[in-house]
Amino acid sequence: MRRTQYTIVVRGRLGERFAAAFPDVSLLPGPGHTRLNTGFLDQSQLHGVFEQLRSFAIELISVQETATFTCDATKGNQSSEQPPEL
Repeated sequence: MRRTQYTIVVRGRLGERFAAAFPDVSLLPGPGHTRLNTGFLDQSQLHGVFEQLRSFAIELISVQETATFTCDATKGNQSSEQPPEL
């Protein structure tokens, strides 16, 4: 199973009222945008965050992987890695 941490940047400043809509995400407002730092998510959970953003009509600016955690359930092996710098 692969889970990844993401940094998602959206247009506008999301206030504290949005914190309840994104419980496993830290919101960091900046000038004209908000950075959302996620915990480790699988693809389904990431798409759930995208769906929530869409339902609030929040414009997505960028998505970046910040770390990956992989667990081989058949062998019990775990590893983590940092994505390559672009």
